[in-house]
Amino acid sequence: MKITSGVASLGLLLLTLGWGVSFPLVNVAMRSTPPLEFVAIRFLLAAVVLFGIAVTIPGASWRLQKKGPAVLCGVLLFLGFALQTFSLIHTTATRSAFFTALSTVLVPCFEWLLFRRRFRPAILVGVLLSFAGLVLLSVGSGAFVEASATSGVAAIGPPNQWVGDLLAFGCAIVFAFVIIALARLGGEEGSLAFAAWQILLVGVLAALSSTVVESARWVWPTPAVWTTILFLALVATALASVAQIAFQRRTSATEAGLIFAMEPVFAAWFAWLIQDEWLTPAGFAGSAAMLAGCVLASLPAPRPVPPPADGFSVAEKTTGGPLSGQGGEPHDS
Repeated sequence: MKITSGVASLGLLLLTLGWGVSFPLVNVAMRSTPPLEFVAIRFLLAAVVLFGIAVTIPGASWRLQKKGPAVLCGVLLFLGFALQTFSLIHTTATRSAFFTALSTVLVPCFEWLLFRRRFRPAILVGVLLSFAGLVLLSVGSGAFVEASATSGVAAIGPPNQWVGDLLAFGCAIVFAFVIIALARLGGEEGSLAFAAWQILLVGVLAALSSTVVESARWVWPTPAVWTTILFLALVATALASVAQIAFQRRTSATEAGLIFAMEPVFAAWFAWLIQDEWLTPAGFAGSAAMLAGCVLASLPAPRPVPPPADGFSVAEKTTGGPLSGQGGEPHDS
């Protein structure tokens, strides 16, 4: 089956929806399961599936030419997912999702600090919008997300939310460095083997950390948590890795950036459906500003149009040239 750009965009949208629903699902699972154990089981199962796919698909391979980039990104991903999962113990799914999404606007900030890469005006506006939204979402009791009393879930109080917000912001910082590392190191970051080794390393590091930090004896998850783990491992991690490799190369960077910016929006929708979470007016304004900032920061720079060899501008060519008032007609270039 030939994958068209429309199919690729729809696939990325469904992929983003799966990532969005993972926030409230993990939020619920954290009430009964240690976070590092949860991350370990999820990523080890996903790694088994990905290596199985890599050895069965013709032309695919589980071997890497360079292991350094995969190890670095795997360690960073472990730190990011650990922080994100711990954040969902202390704050709500919606807040964690929007704070995590800040990684998009943190990338140009860190690239300016580390490499003196200059901001484009749109990125600067996006950064300012995002951090204004962060203030609205975080400061003042009116911006706190709470669970409705009818949901049967106790509302998470402001002191705990601050802890969760800081952990989610830390996750965004780590994920920003993952994006920078992938862009700078290059290599096999678009291959199935690269994804499989990264995910395996996340699972191994989480398992080792769980035995040290949480308990040498794991807590057996409940059937409901197992359902969540299987969905996240098979759909939101393994299948998502394969789908992203297949679809993202068949769509533009602008479309992909806009689609991925929908992740916190989907998280907020599903948090409302699953947990009856809601945002106050200040919270809505803050999350909208953060979303707008992320969209602006994800848009690529416009490519300069080279001057034509014959001396006419593109506008002149598409409107019949400088003599268009004397019989020239617009035409497709």
